[in-house]
Amino acid sequence: MSIVTDAHREWIAEALAAPFETPRRIPTLGRSRPRAEPLPDLFRDILDALDAPLEPEAPAPFGMSPGDLLRSHFGDALPGQSALTVRRRELKRQREEAADVEVAEAAEKARRDRELPPLDQGVVMQEPELADQVEVKEALYDVVPRGVPHFQKATLAVHRSPGRIIADVRLFDDEIGRVEITGPEGARGYRWHHSGVAGTDFNWNEGARCWERIPYLYKTA
Repeated sequence: MSIVTDAHREWIAEALAAPFETPRRIPTLGRSRPRAEPLPDLFRDILDALDAPLEPEAPAPFGMSPGDLLRSHFGDALPGQSALTVRRRELKRQREEAADVEVAEAAEKARRDRELPPLDQGVVMQEPELADQVEVKEALYDVVPRGVPHFQKATLAVHRSPGRIIADVRLFDDEIGRVEITGPEGARGYRWHHSGVAGTDFNWNEGARCWERIPYLYKTA
């Protein structure tokens, strides 16, 4: 006879022989649980890794090639770039830089040639020297209100004659204007041959704290 059946019979006999109690306590039949063995280190490490918070992955740098991305993770475990790959990348970078320079030069030429008035006979624009750049910048800054930033970014070309300077200047919005400055310091006169964009003038907007273009409202007869 099995152990479970004998225990069951003993439990029934004990229950019938037990005195009446309120509440009645009936013996229970149970089996002791085996003692749990400790987990091996391998499984404990897996459980610890599952419970650990996940670290956010750093995004891949913009423009990085798949090969460079893999090397940033695996390091020296991956073979380095071949000489041919390095050369091709260098040539590509040089072509991109040359293309950027060509675009910038074309945009600059377009600004210079766009709607600028023809020069008077005998007027030849030349590349400005440092003294020309300083003089033009200071002369134009004389008409700027105190505390207002300059509207001129750079002097691109000048023509000098006794008592007169004609200058092509890059303005606040990267357009090219042509201004004539006459007279000595402290008694200068100013005349704009071109404001940078035909049919417009520019002024300082105090509310927005910036220079802005406005339609040219005064027309000569």
